[in-house]
This record gives sequence, C-alpha cells and structure tokens, in this order.
Amino acid sequence: MIVSHHRQFVFVAVPKVASQSIRNVLRSCTVAGDWEQCGLYERRLFPIPHLSIKATGHLTLQELKPFLTQYQWQNYFKFGFVREPLDRFLSACFFLIPRLQHHKNPNQMILEYLDKPGWLNKIHLLPQSHFLCTNGEISTDFIGRYESLEQDILFLMDKFSTESHIQIPALNRTKARNHSFLPNEKIVTQVEQIYARDYCLFNYSPPSESADTEDND
Repeated sequence: MIVSHHRQFVFVAVPKVASQSIRNVLRSCTVAGDWEQCGLYERRLFPIPHLSIKATGHLTLQELKPFLTQYQWQNYFKFGFVREPLDRFLSACFFLIPRLQHHKNPNQMILEYLDKPGWLNKIHLLPQSHFLCTNGEISTDFIGRYESLEQDILFLMDKFSTESHIQIPALNRTKARNHSFLPNEKIVTQVEQIYARDYCLFNYSPPSESADTEDND
C-alpha cells in the first residue's frame, strides 16, 4: 500500500494483480513523508505500529481507514486494481505451489489444496473485495483492471501530473505458471462460488459462461 500525502492518493495493493509493478511506477509520484508498506523485494513500513507489525504491503482499506483523518479519507484519491478472479486464482496457485508446474495432474493437486483447512485464508487467495471495501461497500474512487493495466496506469499518471511515457516492469510475475493449463469444471465451479462477490462487484463474467475449461478431473 502507498499513501501519498503529497499527491493525496491511496494505492491499495491487491495480491496477484501486478501490485509490485504498479508500486514501482507510483514511486515516481511520491516524496519524503509519504507512506509505503511492502515486504517482498525490500522492507518498507508505515509509521503506524498497528499496521507496520503486519509486515505486508497488502493492507486493506478497512485496516487503513482508522488511521486517516476525516479529510484524508474523504479527499484522498483511493484506487486499486482487480483481475479476472479465475485467472488471479490460478496465478496465485502456481505462485504458492511451485511444484504445480510439473505435476502430472495439476487439477487434482489444486482440488486437494482447496480442501485443506485454512488454504483460502492465505493473503494471495483472499477476495479482491476484501482489500477494496469497507463495511461491505467498495470504497475506492477508481478501480483499474489487470486486463487494461497500461491504459489505466497512464490515466493515473496523467491525473497525478507526472511523466506519461512510462514502462511498466513485470515484477513478481509467476514464472512457474503454465499458461496452457486449463482448470477443470470442478475448479471453475468452486472458484465461481468462492469469488462470487468479486465477479459481481467488478463486473467480470462468471467462468462457467466460458468454454475454456477441461471436463476431466
């Protein structure tokens, strides 16, 4: 997460939605005194013990809100990015389970992990709405999309009056992901149920409406 008091914005870093790449671009907009929290490539912490103790850059708006003034909450430009939930889920699986890439039956392995207690509580697998909502309602002023990443980042750079000729670095891309892999119907059904609210809130078509799945187990 980044809170820029200079530019008056809040960036919510949703896991597995190019957050490291977006963060890298947004740093050009920040100055000394702005807040940033991250822990993957380098460790930066908010000057707020209640939040810095979490040691993750994937803070939620619900967690941040009590530490902003009323003016800041109402006037800072709050934004984040979302990704088609099934695509995000698969990216997270290949990131969290490196051996999945070479497993003879990745569908079966994913289903086994879905049955593990607590698996879906991992931060990379939490619904995107968990990060972008407060009290159950979307609390951002803008939601960009992974599918239109460059266009939406250019919009932000223009809004913040910064250099528009940028290159978006591909940081923390899941190298082990097999992009030819197709999830089977069981996985698609479970993902659609788990992230039903994300599909609805962020206007993505449910995966069951697509034919890009395997029928076998």
